[in-house]
Amino acid sequence: MDSPPVLDRQAAATLIAGALLLAISFFSNIGYGALIHLRAAALDEQIGVCLHLAALAALVGDAELATRLRHRARNEEIVRGKQ
Repeated sequence: MDSPPVLDRQAAATLIAGALLLAISFFSNIGYGALIHLRAAALDEQIGVCLHLAALAALVGDAELATRLRHRARNEEIVRGKQ
């Protein structure tokens, strides 16, 4: 059995769509000046940056897990077909 890919096509599409949604949310809530001078940003804007990064990390983890589960299911289906 071959090793699972890091991301399959479906997971990559999910990751791109989720990253675009997070980018829209990020740039509509945070001013451009806050990106350059994060120390000068208000506390709620700094927390927003952390929450967006945490959501992106969760999205990547979920996409990788879904890839591994689909790969495992496909391998199990191949093994059942050989029996």
